Amino acid sequence: MNVQKQALVDQDVIEVGSSTLCFFEDLREYHGGAEETTAGMRLKEESTSHKVPEGLTTTRTMTQPIITLEIIKGPNTGKKYKFKKSHITIGRNDADLVLVDLDISRAHCILEVLGPQSIFLKDMGSTNGTFLDGKKIQSEKISDRAEFTVGNTTLKLSLSDSDNGG
Repeated sequence: MNVQKQALVDQDVIEVGSSTLCFFEDLREYHGGAEETTAGMRLKEESTSHKVPEGLTTTRTMTQPIITLEIIKGPNTGKKYKFKKSHITIGRNDADLVLVDLDISRAHCILEVLGPQSIFLKDMGSTNGTFLDGKKIQSEKISDRAEFTVGNTTLKLSLSDSDNGG
């Protein structure tokens, strides 16, 4: 979709080419020079319900979902691995999930978890590729219950928001 102008809200995800950005509303007080302050910025400060004491910087964090990766085909079928982090590397060596499969590159692919509705699977220049629905991909948005293949291993992604779910 080609967007010329669009208002962003907190935690919107923007994709530009192969880059993914996540917009976070900045609730800090503006400290620029008077000539840099616009009427729009002043209006936003006046209309916000968040009052930040002077000198205090605030941050809001997203709740990191728990990602479960289950091997459903290939070596170690049936094993499950849980992660609660924003970047999960998959490979044959020095990765968050190390798989015993000779057709997997040392650094094969990465899952970028920007939120429960914003999970991206990206190939890291692997020799044999990363496949989603039988199609070789470079970078694709995936969702809960997605299945993808690296080498001779097929994994199923499951998403939960607590250690008990999923």
